[in-house]
Amino acid sequence: MLDDALRDILALSAEFAALTSTDDRFEARTDAPGYVYMRRGSVGFSVPYYLAPVWPSNKTLAAIEDVLPLVRMSDGSCFCLSGSSTFLGVVSSISDIDCCEYFLGDGNALFTALEHTSRNTTESCLLVTYKIKGRDEGVKKQRPFGLNGGIEVFLESNGIQNYDDLQSLKLDFVASLSGFGVLAVTNLVVPMSDALDEQGKISFQYQEAVAHCDTSAPLRGLVQPADLGRYLCFLVDDAKSYIKQAHEAAGAGRHTDTFTFAVKSLKRMMSWLVIIDPDGNWGAIADELNNHHVQAFASAKRAEEARSLLDTIGGEIHPESVRRLRREIPTFALSRINEKEASLMLGLADDTWTKVQDMSSRPRGEAT
Repeated sequence: MLDDALRDILALSAEFAALTSTDDRFEARTDAPGYVYMRRGSVGFSVPYYLAPVWPSNKTLAAIEDVLPLVRMSDGSCFCLSGSSTFLGVVSSISDIDCCEYFLGDGNALFTALEHTSRNTTESCLLVTYKIKGRDEGVKKQRPFGLNGGIEVFLESNGIQNYDDLQSLKLDFVASLSGFGVLAVTNLVVPMSDALDEQGKISFQYQEAVAHCDTSAPLRGLVQPADLGRYLCFLVDDAKSYIKQAHEAAGAGRHTDTFTFAVKSLKRMMSWLVIIDPDGNWGAIADELNNHHVQAFASAKRAEEARSLLDTIGGEIHPESVRRLRREIPTFALSRINEKEASLMLGLADDTWTKVQDMSSRPRGEAT
């Protein structure tokens, strides 16, 4: 009964979003309640309806689309843009591009795909590191990866007994994108046997837009009340944790940390508000995240992360490819945040947190 109610709400919301959107690219999907669909050339995107107002422009998508085939492991997987990447229509202050890939296939197929991805280097996109996670803590590897011997040897060398114990594989790339410059692109690969595999819950489908080469329905639907509840709780809990860390940093006079944690909390609350608040009160957060200080800080973080990843590359990759990417990275230093800038950002985070508490059905609690 709850599923039916959520299905009806999502379907009507998607229809309303498509009809009222200022972007005429969207139409509601009838086979996937809650999703709106748009197509750009050979690539289609299924987007949760509440992300339509924040979805990237055609110009931004054109830049991102160039790198998607290079970071995607398999054409047969469910590949998604994730997190802040879906908000690029209204917030441009990001430090990386996030993707998620639900990999449908056995261990041999995954190993073959990883081999291909590691070799598929271009002058504009390099796989630099990966982090493999089994039932225990993850293991991070950098080039040269030493991919030989097949899936069994690969898993054993990373402390994993068998393929069923593999939970995720996070791939870190450095890429040069038009309009963004050189930045990190991550792909969180989640092995799954089918759409109902519990392992899919490592990520949240509510923060993802599925990229299609066809018109098939998204692998993980939105009509999952428990998953939606988990996602909303995750956003609130993370926002509360970040605000607490921001206040602790402020008390210690660490202005840059205060600023950083406040921005992170605002991003979590904005993700919550786009779902919960149809009146668009998240717009004030978007405006603040686009101010000069946040933009400058994000640009510096983007350069710092890309440079750090490139520094890990050994002799396996042609040096000129690495040098060319490094030359494209701006040389400015990470911005130093003063007390006033940090206090203003923390004040906005506190005010927004109060609004979230007022709107939330969860018991209220102190964030500080």
